Amino acid sequence: MYRIFDHFATAKDHFLYVATIDDNVVGTLQLSFIPQFTYNGEIRANIEGVFVANHAQGKGVGATLVEFAIEQSRYQGCKTVQLVSNQVRERAISFMSVLVSRKVTTDSNITWNRSMIREFSEADLDSVLKIWLSASVEAHDFVEPLFWHQRLNDMRDKYLTNSKTFVFERAGRVLGFYSLKKTNLAALFVDPQAQGDGIGMRLLTDAKQKSQALSLSVYKHNCRTIGFYHRCGFSIVDESLDPHTGHIQLTMSS
Repeated sequence: MYRIFDHFATAKDHFLYVATIDDNVVGTLQLSFIPQFTYNGEIRANIEGVFVANHAQGKGVGATLVEFAIEQSRYQGCKTVQLVSNQVRERAISFMSVLVSRKVTTDSNITWNRSMIREFSEADLDSVLKIWLSASVEAHDFVEPLFWHQRLNDMRDKYLTNSKTFVFERAGRVLGFYSLKKTNLAALFVDPQAQGDGIGMRLLTDAKQKSQALSLSVYKHNCRTIGFYHRCGFSIVDESLDPHTGHIQLTMSS
C-alpha cells in the first residue's frame, strides 16, 4: 500500500495533492496528465481519488481541490479534464456532477468527461456487443473475422447472461467492459478506438477488487494481450487446444 507514495514522489505525470485545515490533512486528490494517441497527442487531465474527511465535508474542501486541479491542468495546456469515480460513491458522483455543470458554464475552454465503472444494463447491450465484435476481430488476426460474427448470438444469449458484467462509461458512452463468472475473468474488451487510454487497466483493477484470485484464457498468438496480463501480475499456468478455432489458448491466473 505504502509503495504507491514512493511512486508519486518520483512520477513526473502523476501527482497526489492534500488539503489541510489547521495542519491536519482533511482531503486528497490524484491528478494525472495523460498523452492521448488520438487528437494529435493532446494531453488530458485525469482527476480521481477525491476524498474528504467526514468532519470536513460541506466546507468546500472538495471543490477547492478540484478547482486547484483545474488550474494545474490549464497551466499544462490541457483541453480536456476527466473526473473518475466509482459507481458506489453516489454522493461523490452527485457532487462532481454539480461541480462539472457549474464549471462548464464558466469555462468554455475545457471539455469535461466524467467516467465510471458500473453494472451492465440491458441498455448497454448493443454497445457491449459492438465492442466485443470489433475488439475480437482486431485482436485475433489469426482467426477469420467470420468466426466472431457467427459467435455474436452466443455472446448475447449465453455468455453475457451467465456472468456478471460491468462497463466503463465516459461522458455517457460505453467504451469497455468485463465479465466475471465466479473467479473467472470471462471477458475484458475495450473499444479499439479507445485502447491505450488506461481503460483496460481500470477495468482489470475493478475486477481484482471483486475477486482477488482471477483466472482467464487468452490465445497463445495474442502476444499483446498476454503481455498486458503479465504486467498486471498474471502467470501462465496451463495451455490447451480451443476446439472452436483450432488455436492454442493459455490459462493465466493472478
